[in-house]
Amino acid sequence: MDHRINRLAALVAGLGLCLPALAAIDPFTVAQGPLTAGPGEEIAPELGVIDAPGVLGGFRIMAPAMGDEAPAGSFSTVAAGGGQWDCVIDVAQVDPVTANGGCSTGWDRSEGALFDFSMVDTFDLDVLEVTGVATLALQVVDGDETLASAFVENLAAGPLQIPRSAFFPLTFGEIDWAAIDSLSLVVINGEGADARVRIGALGATGVIPGAQDPPPGPSDAELSDTVSGNWFSPSRSGEGCQLTREADASTFILTCYVYRAGGQVWMIGTGALVDGRIVSDNMVITRGAQYGALFDPDEVERLPFGTVSIDFADCNSGSVSMSPTIDGFAPVLLPMQRIVPVACDQGVPDPVNAVRAGNWFDPQRSGEGFQLAPEGSSGLHVITYYTYLDGEPAWLIGTGTIAGNRIEFADVVVTSGTGFGADFEPDEVVRTPFGRLIVEFDDCNNASMLVDADLPAFADQNLDLTRIVQGTCP
Repeated sequence: MDHRINRLAALVAGLGLCLPALAAIDPFTVAQGPLTAGPGEEIAPELGVIDAPGVLGGFRIMAPAMGDEAPAGSFSTVAAGGGQWDCVIDVAQVDPVTANGGCSTGWDRSEGALFDFSMVDTFDLDVLEVTGVATLALQVVDGDETLASAFVENLAAGPLQIPRSAFFPLTFGEIDWAAIDSLSLVVINGEGADARVRIGALGATGVIPGAQDPPPGPSDAELSDTVSGNWFSPSRSGEGCQLTREADASTFILTCYVYRAGGQVWMIGTGALVDGRIVSDNMVITRGAQYGALFDPDEVERLPFGTVSIDFADCNSGSVSMSPTIDGFAPVLLPMQRIVPVACDQGVPDPVNAVRAGNWFDPQRSGEGFQLAPEGSSGLHVITYYTYLDGEPAWLIGTGTIAGNRIEFADVVVTSGTGFGADFEPDEVVRTPFGRLIVEFDDCNNASMLVDADLPAFADQNLDLTRIVQGTCP
């Protein structure tokens, strides 16, 4: 492991250096990060090195970097997971002299045999998204520590092939392509401004002896029955996303509950499962209304947020990518996992409970509602109540176990205290007990809700609910 950590240090140094038939290298299905660094900061070495079966060398080294003299509040964030690699460089103010940031990811042969790239014609990347101005570099170091790089300036989205002939030496000597010690991918920002680069799988045209093809991912049919539920990053407890397949068996509703400047924000959108991915490009944030008897649906403001997508490695793990177009939010890629894992090969965990899953609302109160997801086969359900308080969005979350046609959620909490994306700090999340919610089902499409609030800011309520997407009840 010391050898690998030394390689991490070399990657960070490499960031500074870069500033003046397919063989698989990394499908980015093994989650890592997000890792964030501000001006002059370095991540803990143990966070930057992980075992990653199925990738070149068997492990991955990853590091963000931001120049020592960059404006306060600037940061770089790098993450991998769900078939994507994501680099976000956020500069507090445009500063072309000192605001240099970047992300680096590497693959090293460790104590194994040197990599043989002599039969590689091109290195192939699927560049999914580029915002701002960015430069990409691939670097190789051979067994004699000869270094060579290939640069792609003004990077753009689309398929990218970098031929071996594009590499030129940065040290004396010629690269021995049959005896490569390490390969690294580096992205840096241009013009001292913000940048984001999102990349799919990294591979090569040709043959790399010993390289492993990535295992085939689950089919959409396998995922469709099993991905509904609550998703989160274990290192970011206090925020997350809830996903439910609606009664038509094809529409998915995605909600994410997050924060901005200490206050709660929630967003909602719809999507379909295609090729192991759900993309919701119609996500909205709402605000403007009041809670309880003061709620007026005409006061609800719907603000386009941008796009949120989920890429699934399997039914229990993947990544959530947020590409906001609204001010005040930065792009972020978060490796996520289900809070309650399920058996991916056994279909719907509990078909009887699944018929109640989905989004519920009072038709007289469009703009707020409840999302209900069964977790596993034990009868456990998670409910999220999306509402408002003094014109600002508020969300309440709790768990309960179904008994007959009734679920009591006795541990509902309201949270606050932290920020979005790189500004999120799990230790800053404040969880305040709210009270309880009791749902009584008339059938799988109609129910009544008792809101029994303990907090003075929230009044008790009785609501008649219907499922937004109706289904056939057993």
